[in-house]
Amino acid sequence: MVDQVIWQTGGVFKAAGLAQQQKRLLFVCIVDEGLPQQTKQLSQALDHQDVSALLSRHCICVRVAARSDDEHAFTELVPAAAQEPSISIAHSAGNTVLSGPNVVQVRVVAELKRALQLQAKTGVVHMGSLEAINNERLRRMLVSQRRGNDKRVKQAVNAFRDDRRGIDYMHGVRKGVRLMMRASNGKSLVVEFAADTGFAQVREFAEKELGALEIALAGPPVRRVLVKEEDDAKSLTELGLSPSATLLVRVPDVPEKGVKVLKEPWVTRRQLACLLAAIVLVIAALLPK
Repeated sequence: MVDQVIWQTGGVFKAAGLAQQQKRLLFVCIVDEGLPQQTKQLSQALDHQDVSALLSRHCICVRVAARSDDEHAFTELVPAAAQEPSISIAHSAGNTVLSGPNVVQVRVVAELKRALQLQAKTGVVHMGSLEAINNERLRRMLVSQRRGNDKRVKQAVNAFRDDRRGIDYMHGVRKGVRLMMRASNGKSLVVEFAADTGFAQVREFAEKELGALEIALAGPPVRRVLVKEEDDAKSLTELGLSPSATLLVRVPDVPEKGVKVLKEPWVTRRQLACLLAAIVLVIAALLPK
């Protein structure tokens, strides 16, 4: 009879502790008042004489309302059925969950007897399996957190490196040397070399790309021509070009194709105007007043 079953109060963990002390199975019944048909089926299965006899002799029973704090706490410890209402039998081999059409008298009796046989065979009470499940869930949670932390740390490091590169660029802190080459024909190039690069390599690049005849450092403080014999053997750092500098490159004046080069006249318009004005003044001075 149902009256033979004693339903414990005080929560599922209190019932689990009592079951461990008395070396009984933990029988958890999750009920849902919002599903009256399934709840009625579950009650009919538990009302059977064979089921109630096994529950009263070998189990500590507790009712848990669906979506309550007790159900959440229990499902965190022991995986519960996806379908409610349901019953859970915690034993030495783990946790047996019955729900939906499986909650019938024959199936409940069979699962209870199997759990009792496993407990008698192994000599391990159900709380050992609960603790193992809990430890495994805790381990997985810690591994997941660690992986998440590692990912967040990696993202933070990458973000820090990107910010560092941006700050270095804004303040001119670079591993290389940034050179702007301005040619006398109007062309310009921006290139970057390693700080320990010899100036001979820079000169070779300028000669190849721009046809450089002469290279000068555009100050400050003053414009200084970089002499091949003296400066080519020095590195960019030794020449004071780090982290950036502007080089003035003199190149040959080569007219573009199809453009006629006009020679400068020997007398400019301004000079001619001054000469005419002087002649007028002389003539005016010679005329009688």
